[in-house]
This record gives sequence, structure tokens and C-alpha cells, in this order.
Amino acid sequence: MLRAGCRIWRDGCPLTLPTGPFETLEEARGIPHSLMLFKSERWLAPGHNAIVTDKAGQHWIVYHAIDVNRPRQHQDDLINSRRILLIDRIIWRDGWPFVGTPSEGPQPAPIT
Repeated sequence: MLRAGCRIWRDGCPLTLPTGPFETLEEARGIPHSLMLFKSERWLAPGHNAIVTDKAGQHWIVYHAIDVNRPRQHQDDLINSRRILLIDRIIWRDGWPFVGTPSEGPQPAPIT
């Protein structure tokens, strides 16, 4: 993908840029938040993500989170030293992306 001025090009073709108006899940559905991924008892602070699409057209979120079962090695270690890279499939509910909490074990992998 190449960005040139206000146009984005992919595979030699210009893509249309979204211009809005946009609304949050809370605004659209009255749900009290717009989170698609949130913490669990084991995984804290999931985030800093990228969204990818596999060859089957499924969407995945690649992100990191802190594993509470993996303590710091030394008290002066930064809390970020426990961040683990995770990947989970995005489920679409009524047109909105949803993951829930990070997976708790092996899951089917993206199609490559």
C-alpha cells in the first residue's frame, strides 16, 4: 500500500478514503462502551494492535497483552517486559467487530 497525497494506492489502484460521518458502537446500539477487545483475569491491557485479513477473508487482530501468570524476573523490570504477542479472530456482530477477551489456549490459525 502506498500513500500519495490524499490518495492511497494498493495494487496499482486508488482506494476510496472513508470520510464519515462515523459513529461509535455506543452511539449506534446503546451499548455502554465501544470496546472490541478487553482484559480478562489472565490478560491485562490488551492493545497496540494491527488488523490483518487471511487468505480465507477472515479478519484477525494481532496485539500484545500482559500475562499475569508471568511475573517480572526482577522487581526493577518494567511492567512492559511481560507483554506477549497474541492473535485472535475477529467476529462480526451486526456489522461491528468483536473479539471479547484474549484466548485462553490454542485456537485455529489464520489461513496462509
